[in-house]
Amino acid sequence: MAKNPERETIVNFTEAEDLAQIYTCNRKWINRLEKMGFEATEEDKTGGKTFEIPKSAIALPVIRKTRKLTKAQKEEVAKRFRLAREAKDEAKPKPKTKKVKKAAPVVVEDDEEEEEEEEEETPKKVKKVKKVKKAKPEPEEDDEEEEEEGNGENGEEPEDEEEVVVVQPKKRVKKTAKK
Repeated sequence: MAKNPERETIVNFTEAEDLAQIYTCNRKWINRLEKMGFEATEEDKTGGKTFEIPKSAIALPVIRKTRKLTKAQKEEVAKRFRLAREAKDEAKPKPKTKKVKKAAPVVVEDDEEEEEEEEEETPKKVKKVKKVKKAKPEPEEDDEEEEEEGNGENGEEPEDEEEVVVVQPKKRVKKTAKK
């Protein structure tokens, strides 16, 4: 292993070639290049490795110079940012607060009669079902019977009947507190 001053990283490439050679003794760079999937082409006694990678994988960091602003420009920028912040705060939906639900008290009942009374008091749910059209009976020879069947009350046509199904609510199982 090389001493610290000898641990160097050399990046070498030319315009004519599409590959770049990187020689490094730095463990951090070696690990990073191996994680990227590149294999070392050469190793030396000091622990350095040479990698050949595509030139397009090498990129220099972009360092941007900031321009110097006058006081008037700074105030103008600050005003624009302030307006943008205020508009952003107004556009944000307000967080919904969760309602705190109180736990229902646990009631232990031994009498079955009381449970039956509670069941009777609970309202029944009524479920509406689609209208069902009854098939008209085949005409019979008796004309009088047809007139009686065809006419409803007050001599009107019978309306389509709705079928109503009564649904009992499910029984609640009361949990008892365990000690």
